[in-house]
Amino acid sequence: YMDVSSGSNRNDNVNISQCRIGGYGQSAPTDVTTNGVTVPKVLNAGIRFGIRFRSAERFTISDNYIGGQSENSILIESKSIVSHGAIHDNMLDGAFNYSILIRSLVAGGTPSFINIHHNTGVGYGFDLGFLMIQQFEGVAGATQVSVNSNVVQFYRGCPIYIDHAIGVSIAGNHVSAYNSD
Repeated sequence: YMDVSSGSNRNDNVNISQCRIGGYGQSAPTDVTTNGVTVPKVLNAGIRFGIRFRSAERFTISDNYIGGQSENSILIESKSIVSHGAIHDNMLDGAFNYSILIRSLVAGGTPSFINIHHNTGVGYGFDLGFLMIQQFEGVAGATQVSVNSNVVQFYRGCPIYIDHAIGVSIAGNHVSAYNSD
């Protein structure tokens, strides 16, 4: 997790590569009994995010295995600036929400110029999707994002979900075996 410290507005030249970041993610259904009533419940255990940062310029997340998170494999939130980044050649394996979630937390801090390519995302039929670019409290989700040549499979929701983004290019992705949207 990288945030900005007081007095600075971004992390610069960040490179995260060749890491193995695992969690437990969603576990198998577990019966929970309260006052004599048994209900099946799926427990989310382990770490919430594999990689999370709030502001960065010129960043690369590459050649990693990130899997089993109870929310997102990669969460990028712009508190001031998220710009000129690449997310490529990663194995994103089973995060319960979206494998990659990108959003701005403030007006004027819209994530921009982000290239997401050559990743493999596997959802195991219970994860929502591979990528979500999300409008957050009325702020645009992102600008100038390209999503190319990813292999995306077995998500239960919409594999690529773009909400209020400008200048998005999606090409050459292989999306298979999802079952709802």
